Amino acid sequence: MLSNEASGLIKSVYAWFNQTMLSGAVLNYADLKEYFAPNFVMQLNDEIIAKDHESLYLHFKKFKDSGATMRVKMPLDEMIVSEDYKKCIARYHIEKITTDNSVYDIEVIAIWHINNQKKLERMNEVVSIKEIKTKTNV
Repeated sequence: MLSNEASGLIKSVYAWFNQTMLSGAVLNYADLKEYFAPNFVMQLNDEIIAKDHESLYLHFKKFKDSGATMRVKMPLDEMIVSEDYKKCIARYHIEKITTDNSVYDIEVIAIWHINNQKKLERMNEVVSIKEIKTKTNV
């Protein structure tokens, strides 16, 4: 795997996330298998959020069911790929809009681990959430 393949994989996941988290879009369980290893672990601010496809699907479904929309702002602020192409660090922002039109800016630093099969094996995220617009000032 080359550096551009590693960064391309991460960018593809963010594009998939943006499409999937739009209002009305379908969350497809099969898509998880395309990008994520079966034992994928997602850690968010030191808490394990997902540890396999099923728990990752339920994590995304929770957001979809809430009616909120989320999108990773592209281009990413920064991306660095390790020399062995098995880790990728990304810094970016996610915009979240809830059903009452509150808008949140989620600042993220993520470390992605990529396995030999070019699947994402782990994601360690540090996030900070700020409300930037409430329903009353929309």
